[in-house]
Amino acid sequence: MGATILIHAPQQAHASGVTAADLDGRWPDIRGAVLAAAVLDSCHLREVTPLPRPVPARGALGLWAPPAEVLAAVQDQMKALAESAAPTGTSR
Repeated sequence: MGATILIHAPQQAHASGVTAADLDGRWPDIRGAVLAAAVLDSCHLREVTPLPRPVPARGALGLWAPPAEVLAAVQDQMKALAESAAPTGTSR
């Protein structure tokens, strides 16, 4: 089991100056947006799913509940990703 969480890029850069893009080229240097969803299971992230389009959002320190419109935008993208990955009938 586990809980789905959103991964948010803060508005301000980290004091070290290191960005997510520096660590992994798949992560753009975007600020103040939800970039991905993941399942948090026993203190481990699994099923990390980058969003096709970052969702602008104001975050907070620690865990926070996103506004309804942010959650809806993320859910729409996750649904579209799931539908595009679903098998489409059998070809003959």
